[in-house]
Amino acid sequence: MIRPTLVCLALLGVAGATRAQVECIAPVHYGNGTAGTYGLTPILTTGGKPAREGDPTFALHLSLARPLSPFGLGISLGPSVPLPFMGVELVIDFVALLGIVPAFTSSTGHYTFEMPIPAESGIAGFALHAQAYVADPEAVQGLAASGGIAMLICDLAPEINLRAANGIDASCASTFDSSCTNMQPPLPSHVDATRSSYDVTALRVDTNQRVTVTRVTGVGAAIAEDYESFDCELFVFESEADFASSGLDPANALHHDPDVTLVDSSPEAFGGQSPLGVTNRFLEFEFEDFEIGDALAPKTYWLVIVRENSGDDGLVWSHTLTDVGVDIRTDDAAAPNWTSLDTLGLSPGSAAADVWARPICASFQTDLAVVEQEVETWHRPNLHAAATALGTEVCAPLFIVEKPFMAGPPEVVLEAQDDAHSQCFGLDAQTLAAARAAVIAAADAQTDGGATSAWLCVVRIDGADALYLPLLLADQLCTPLF
Repeated sequence: MIRPTLVCLALLGVAGATRAQVECIAPVHYGNGTAGTYGLTPILTTGGKPAREGDPTFALHLSLARPLSPFGLGISLGPSVPLPFMGVELVIDFVALLGIVPAFTSSTGHYTFEMPIPAESGIAGFALHAQAYVADPEAVQGLAASGGIAMLICDLAPEINLRAANGIDASCASTFDSSCTNMQPPLPSHVDATRSSYDVTALRVDTNQRVTVTRVTGVGAAIAEDYESFDCELFVFESEADFASSGLDPANALHHDPDVTLVDSSPEAFGGQSPLGVTNRFLEFEFEDFEIGDALAPKTYWLVIVRENSGDDGLVWSHTLTDVGVDIRTDDAAAPNWTSLDTLGLSPGSAAADVWARPICASFQTDLAVVEQEVETWHRPNLHAAATALGTEVCAPLFIVEKPFMAGPPEVVLEAQDDAHSQCFGLDAQTLAAARAAVIAAADAQTDGGATSAWLCVVRIDGADALYLPLLLADQLCTPLF
């Protein structure tokens, strides 16, 4: 098996593709193939897997080709109208050709092209088009071919809406349905210059993974419609008590950003009318990305965007008829209490605001926190118990290893000694070096280029023959780790 696109994908990244939100879709087959041996037409597939940026396991599979025969895989940046050539239809653009990779089919007429896609390389949004050409004396002119396959390279961790319920966003913007916000009660979110007078709505956000929050969108209004002078703050609280205990005090917040603005100072009309007597508008707020969540347990947060130096109705969210959970509200008259919106007579008790985030870990990656928990609660205790039962002693230091994408040996980027056993404190440098070397050799043999992996190395320390046994815990950790 070979990796035909490592170089061309890296070059694409250097070319400076625009990094954007690119949703993952399954590859698309197009064009006509040309039959060969047994009257079968070769086919290229990915097993339905999308071309996700950063996926080290992505591959193209050629099937139904003539066994033990030479062929070439053509890869291009675009498709082509069918062009006849030696009895086949060329359906990839040879002007934008990245290359044709030669290989031989197996005894079953199969071949797998490993195509690990580099992470954070700026290639999301590019589309690759491929077609296979097989030397086959039973084809009309001695050449069989597959049809084309188009593969859109999508984001490693596509943006998700943390407030969507059953796929429907709180604002109903994705369905262009203004009925869920038209003439719904306004939910204030404003504070005066002294922070002594305020009326604020907090958005509930639940997550069971670590995420990076990127933006907030929703349907709302300002009575003066002065959107060009919108200065806002962002607060994130870990509990309702923190939110209501002293108003909007940054000291009580998990995260505070004083420089929040509208993406568009002339936001588009959406959602019908506000009871304020002005048009509801689709508001999108931008701020510095921040991280929330825990890989080990579900967490709830309360997110507040408040307009600064504003009086009544300086910023209001619309109530929504989409039930995304119960949001809460507090004001200076009610402090230090908070009130859930459903107890205020709103059903459901939700504001028309959505919180967007990117998961820190992709679906094929493991969070380091999960690995560390398994090491401390399962692997090390069981290793020590088993060794003791056999009358011996072992230690199991932890190693995090990065393997270069293109070439070069793996490198240990983090290591932690075994603190679950008193005799494992302060292993000597020679023992650690030998354990490190064993792990590096195992990572080189067992992991893909570009992967960050986690290992224990079981080291025998009872004076008997040296023993260094690498144990792979996760072959794909989230990156960056630090």
